[in-house]
Amino acid sequence: MAGLPASQLCGGFFRTFFPAAGLAWQELCGKTAAEGTEGRLTDYTILPGQRVRMRCYQPAPGSCACCLEVDGEEPDQNQPGAADGGTAVYRVGERPELIYISPGAAALTGHTPKEYQCLAKEDALFSCWPGERETAESFLMDACGEEPPHTGAVLWLRHRNGTPVWVQARGRVIGTDGKAPLLQFNFRNVALPNKMKQNILTHQVIFDLAVNSEDVIVWTYNPATHTLYETESSRAVHPGTAMETPDFVEQSIRSGVVKAESVDAFRELYRRVEAGEPEVSGDIWFARRDGSGWWCERIWYTNLLDDKGNCSLSIGVGKNITDVLRNKAERQQMEMALSFTSIVLCSYNVKRDVFTSFSPGAERIGLGTRPGEGYMDRVKRGYVMPDSVQDYIHLYQALGRGEKTASAVIHYDPAKTSGIEWLKLNYSAIYDSKGHVEMGVAVGEDITELMCARRKFEWEKRELEGLQSDTLLSKYKINLTKNTLENCMHSDRLIPLRPENGYTEWVESAAVRGETQEMRDALRWKLSPQNLTWLHEMGAGPLQAEYRLQMADGRYSWVRTTVRCEKDPETGDLMGFMSTCDINGEKQMEMIINRILDLHFEFLGLLDLSTQQITNYHHSKLGAPLGSSRDVDYFKDVSDFVERFLPPELRKDAFTAFSIPQLCQALADQDSYSIVFPACEQSVRRIKKWQYMYLDQSRTVIVVIRTDITDITLEQERQQQALREALIQAKQASRAKTQFLSRMSHELRTPMNTIIGMSEVAAHTLNDPKRAGACLDKVKMSAHLLLALINDILDMSRIESGKVLLKSEEFNFRSFLRGVNDIALELAEEKGVAYTCLQVGFLEETYGGDVLKLQQILLNLLSNAIKFTPQGGKVQLLVFQKEAEKEGKARMCFTVSDTGVGIEEAFLPKLFEPFEQEGPKRTGTCGGTGLGLAICKCFVEMMDGTIEVSSIEGVGSKFTVEVTLSSGMKALRRANQAGKKCWDGFSALVADDEAVICEQAVGLLSQLGFQTECVASGFDALKKVELRGGQGKPYDLILMDWQMPGMNGQEAARRIRPITGSGTAILLMTAYDRDDLAEESWESGIDQVITKPIFKATLGMALEQFYLRKERERQECGSRKYDFRDRRILLVEDHALNAEVASRLLAMKGCTVERAKNGVEAIEAITLSPPGFFDAVLMDVVMPVMDGLTAARAIRQLKKEKAQTVPILGMSANVFEENEEKSREAGMNLFLSKPIDPEVLYQALEHCFRGEDRERRG
Repeated sequence: MAGLPASQLCGGFFRTFFPAAGLAWQELCGKTAAEGTEGRLTDYTILPGQRVRMRCYQPAPGSCACCLEVDGEEPDQNQPGAADGGTAVYRVGERPELIYISPGAAALTGHTPKEYQCLAKEDALFSCWPGERETAESFLMDACGEEPPHTGAVLWLRHRNGTPVWVQARGRVIGTDGKAPLLQFNFRNVALPNKMKQNILTHQVIFDLAVNSEDVIVWTYNPATHTLYETESSRAVHPGTAMETPDFVEQSIRSGVVKAESVDAFRELYRRVEAGEPEVSGDIWFARRDGSGWWCERIWYTNLLDDKGNCSLSIGVGKNITDVLRNKAERQQMEMALSFTSIVLCSYNVKRDVFTSFSPGAERIGLGTRPGEGYMDRVKRGYVMPDSVQDYIHLYQALGRGEKTASAVIHYDPAKTSGIEWLKLNYSAIYDSKGHVEMGVAVGEDITELMCARRKFEWEKRELEGLQSDTLLSKYKINLTKNTLENCMHSDRLIPLRPENGYTEWVESAAVRGETQEMRDALRWKLSPQNLTWLHEMGAGPLQAEYRLQMADGRYSWVRTTVRCEKDPETGDLMGFMSTCDINGEKQMEMIINRILDLHFEFLGLLDLSTQQITNYHHSKLGAPLGSSRDVDYFKDVSDFVERFLPPELRKDAFTAFSIPQLCQALADQDSYSIVFPACEQSVRRIKKWQYMYLDQSRTVIVVIRTDITDITLEQERQQQALREALIQAKQASRAKTQFLSRMSHELRTPMNTIIGMSEVAAHTLNDPKRAGACLDKVKMSAHLLLALINDILDMSRIESGKVLLKSEEFNFRSFLRGVNDIALELAEEKGVAYTCLQVGFLEETYGGDVLKLQQILLNLLSNAIKFTPQGGKVQLLVFQKEAEKEGKARMCFTVSDTGVGIEEAFLPKLFEPFEQEGPKRTGTCGGTGLGLAICKCFVEMMDGTIEVSSIEGVGSKFTVEVTLSSGMKALRRANQAGKKCWDGFSALVADDEAVICEQAVGLLSQLGFQTECVASGFDALKKVELRGGQGKPYDLILMDWQMPGMNGQEAARRIRPITGSGTAILLMTAYDRDDLAEESWESGIDQVITKPIFKATLGMALEQFYLRKERERQECGSRKYDFRDRRILLVEDHALNAEVASRLLAMKGCTVERAKNGVEAIEAITLSPPGFFDAVLMDVVMPVMDGLTAARAIRQLKKEKAQTVPILGMSANVFEENEEKSREAGMNLFLSKPIDPEVLYQALEHCFRGEDRERRG
């Protein structure tokens, strides 16, 4: 007895192979799950010689488990072909132990008894398949019990080759060893008896898929009994009604179900099935179930084999292929017909979009296509004329949509079709088995002669009826009696209207396309048959209707429809001839004229002097209340107007001015005559203007125009008032500038007096160096004061011209504040004033903004506070940050307070105006231009800020400034900017033992502009540095790894630093982020430590910080000693005194100076001198003959060595930013402002010379 788990019966297996027991099985399972009872089914035949029994039980409430038991004799161990097996004895204590195993039992897993016992020492159940161990342990415990005396189970063991072995085990207690029972088990290989069942289950899925498929049917066939078992799907198609048909093959042939031509194939098909071939197929023709004919079924059989290789069951699958074979035959017949016919035929494959064949007639006239061409290829090759392209495309689109037939008249190019110009193509569709269009067959009819005649007739008709018009949109012939449309014609600009439903429906479809409801209603009535008939009966002329109609493109256009009605003399029917023309241009022009008239004129008319009648041609809605009517007596019309609208005091003058004798007298001497009077229009006073002029040379008709000039008059009055106010302001400004010039004269002459006087004293005390030096110090101080005054004037000029631009750069706020405090503290100490600076709350390390203008604002306020605070007073600067309204912005607040003289309350509103100063008590002793606070206010407002002041005279003042700066700017941005800086001509050495790191660093430095060498160790780096040092070409940068073999980076730096000095930047690369490493590296002479991986921006940032630090150190050491010996400078300056000053400044540092007076001389000097003769050119920008910018461009364009690279420094007193930009565009390297600061000049020259030296070394 063998059992199958119920889980293997799922998925329709039981229903498929045991249909007769299916319902009872379902009922039994349901009863068992609900009631917990056991049941038993009647035995059913599955396979020859075998019967099954289904047992159901309840393992848990609400569930059901089933077991399929197969009856039949089990093979004996000693019979040929029986399964292998043997015996084993186990002792079951705390854990199972193997006592004995026979060779047969050990052979089940591929081991010898000795091998098996060795493996079982650690685990007696080692051979169980994963997942079966729990089953085996439960089986051992059950076998130890008293009931039943012996038990059995089927489980999987693992063969030594890794494959599973299906065995049946039976065990019983044979004794005890101590207190542990001894169990004897008999093992038997049951894989062979179950092979066929596994085969059945394997094909179950295939069977289920076939049952559920929509376009196939399925059944089963028993080759042993020659019996066919129908399913519901096959029974609905196959002839007969029985679910089971014994001797199926011969019975089907005898009953005439199989078509005579298929009998032999039918017998051969089942012969092969019964012979046991795994898969068999064939096409068989059967009689239809309703007797209406024959149908062809394609049959596939899959055989299920038993353990002996015999076929025990066959699964059959069938599919109806009748339509497929029929379509194939139709295509063959059609292709045969095409090959012999002489008419124009062709076939077109819809699915593949290609022509498949053409008749000889089509080939002869050139309509054959190349292999693989579709219908659009004929259009591309010019076969189809442009006027038929759309019809041609629509023809094939209709086939694609599945229409049974499609036809069209196609206009071909006769040059390519042997003279055939017009063909009427009629397509018929051929469908596949699923009802989809597969192919179209076309018959072509030559209608060239017919179409040519029709075209000639239509052309003659159009000529006869005069339809040639640029504005004609449509023309219809209407039978109003029969309510029909005839001879319809319309432009493609109109939306196509369907006339087949009758004229009334056509009117409705046209009316709904009117723009407004009023137009739609009017059109319905005017074009109605009733109205047209009534108009004809009344003897009225043609009907005209103007309206806006929606066109084919969706836009509305003005059209005019005209209808003429006449009776047909032959039929007596009332016929209407209707045409619609486009009047959009005409209507728009009319509307434009009316709009212009409405805009400029209230009234337009003509006065006939012979009749003294005035005709109104136009009046606006605004002028309607003021008359006039259409045709009236001029004197009566004027009198009415004067009495109604003009003030009483002006009426007498008005009557005289409007009289005809006055008009004629005025027009005798001039072309036009104008009259202006105020009129009361609806209680509102308006200004009206009348104009009169003759219409032509006959002087019999006068054109009369009336316009409203109220707005113009008021605007003129406003302009005059503005001019008067501007004149007053100009006078005030003139006085202010006069006062300003007076103050400027005083302010400028004061330091100039000191300069001239002290210079004279110094000239007479040259023998006394101490007195001469003191005089020169005062001269220098006065010159700086004079420069500050000039700078204030220039700042104000920039502000007024709108040329002040804010810069946005990141700056260290503490450094900025320290610089402001240093200057303010020095001023306060000189004055004897106490100065303090308080910082409240949180302040960020860096901000972004225009640091120079912010410094100018604070220093101006602080210097004013110190200036107007008496000795012993106090000045305080308070700084704090307010909460910003926008992310990334900071609202900074600066408060400057003092205990000075204060400001008069009356002067506070004028405090921030240019050139304004308080009375003599403030300016008499302190002076000033009156521009400082005006400049501050402008800068503050540009920074999106405010400036406020509060002051009490005699107590002190407080200025509060709020500005918006950028905050939270990342160091990465600054690093990226540094990474973009150009380091062309700088040299670098990279030391790293990793070739990849070396290659990366060399690449990054090359991008920055460095000329780079690479070594692999500290020793090699030291040798390179010593070699370059001996040549006088030290490296500008050394980039060194920390960990290198032999000598690490710190030791190498300690030895290199004495050779290079402080001028070379030494950077250490490391992959470790250690704080102590930076301190150790600093002691070794390393400038900075950077962490791997390195980036371009990181390198640029580190280098910029190094050189900035060096620059600060240089500045802290005081003014350096410049040595420009062996340097030759070309000085280009037209002003002799300025040239002398510059020459002496250059000569003081050892320069050889050669002079030129203008740009032409400069170009000549460069051209005639040897290459590299001049080390730099110092050139004024503004010069006669040729200015400096033009000269610089010309020098850069010279085809001479060094002409493109020689440094050119521009000088100018015009220091606006746009002038600096122009100098750079002209090719100048730097721009210096006059008066020249010697230190700035020397630094600029040194910068240029250093770059040349570096380039020369490179």
